[in-house]
Amino acid sequence: MITPNDRTEPSEMQVALSAVGFFLILFLFAGLLMAFYRRDEPKAVDRDMIEQRTQRLTEVRERQREITTTYGWVDREAGNVRIPVERAMELTLRELNAAGTLKDEKKVIR
Repeated sequence: MITPNDRTEPSEMQVALSAVGFFLILFLFAGLLMAFYRRDEPKAVDRDMIEQRTQRLTEVRERQREITTTYGWVDREAGNVRIPVERAMELTLRELNAAGTLKDEKKVIR
């Protein structure tokens, strides 16, 4: 049986090995954290793709804005034109008011 007076001090070798083991585990843990952090970081190829998609989205939105806010030909031979959405809503309301299909409280005159 070991009594409190029988305690021996750890050798210098045991202390050194314990310190080395502690730091190895600490560095391993830090390396794992960095690996998981870097895994979510976009790659250079992904960044280029993001820039291309952003540019394409800007072009598409500009084209949509142009289509919905300006007059233009859809099919000149067939006589189909495009008109701004705001103007189309005004004309639709005017036609519905003239036909009497809107209730009195919803009549709008522009």
